[in-house]
Amino acid sequence: MADVNVDADRTQRESEDVDDKHDDKNGDRYEPGDRDRDEDMDRGRDRDRDRDRDRDRDRDRDRDRDRGRGGGGGGRGGGGGGRAEGSSLLVRNLSKDVSPDDLRAEFEKYGAIRDVYIPLDYYSREPKGFAFVEFLDRYDAEDAMREMDRREFRGRELTVVAAKQRRKTAQEMRR
Repeated sequence: MADVNVDADRTQRESEDVDDKHDDKNGDRYEPGDRDRDEDMDRGRDRDRDRDRDRDRDRDRDRDRDRGRGGGGGGRGGGGGGRAEGSSLLVRNLSKDVSPDDLRAEFEKYGAIRDVYIPLDYYSREPKGFAFVEFLDRYDAEDAMREMDRREFRGRELTVVAAKQRRKTAQEMRR
């Protein structure tokens, strides 16, 4: 009876040895103890992980560039400690008697303002009815845009959108 149990144990161990062998990517059989092959597999996994991480980083950088964030880092919750780059808002449907100080007072509730510019008609020297408000922080500009859009100001309903381009300098206007 003991001989039967020994034979059964030996048969089970042999079948376990066969089960311990695995197929690699090429379909070759190998044993887990084969160190060279295990190291090659680990290197391959590391390479795949590095490639995926690089691809994710590149995709995030491209997305940030497309959104106008630049590539510097920082911002809210970021690691750089700096603030996000500023952003300009285009404010439409202003009455002709609105001054830059009036707009500054209304928009300063949402954050620090770098500049308020109301373009004038070249010939009449009267305001054109829209303005640019540039914030130091992009997040403040987004808050102001969300809160001030469709709000009534001096009897008119304002339309506030993100400006597509930054304000041109005097030098750029002369070109």
